[in-house]
Amino acid sequence: MPEIQTNNLVDHGQLKIQVTSRQRAVPIPNATIEISYTGDPDSVLETVSTDENGQTPVVDLPAPPVEYSMSPSENQPYSEYNLKYILMNINLSQSQVHRFFPVWKACSLFP
Repeated sequence: MPEIQTNNLVDHGQLKIQVTSRQRAVPIPNATIEISYTGDPDSVLETVSTDENGQTPVVDLPAPPVEYSMSPSENQPYSEYNLKYILMNINLSQSQVHRFFPVWKACSLFP
């Protein structure tokens, strides 16, 4: 089996966020979500807003090579992103940390 070269490789994953109310799972439109690296939460990478269904567009984000998660190693097989959501009509702002693998990730936020 050929050896896999993983030096300086970066894969990408896709993130889609849905914001709903906790009690009735009602979609929350016009929520703003700021995406940043967990280690640097003040540097915003992307800012997205929810549509009338409480969903954001798909966002492409860097992630470690998928090979890192195929077998145990010292390399971290995921990226961590901080998601800060701001709800203007509700006057609420919260942050959550999410691990991100080089695959599709859907995330639901409940204010």
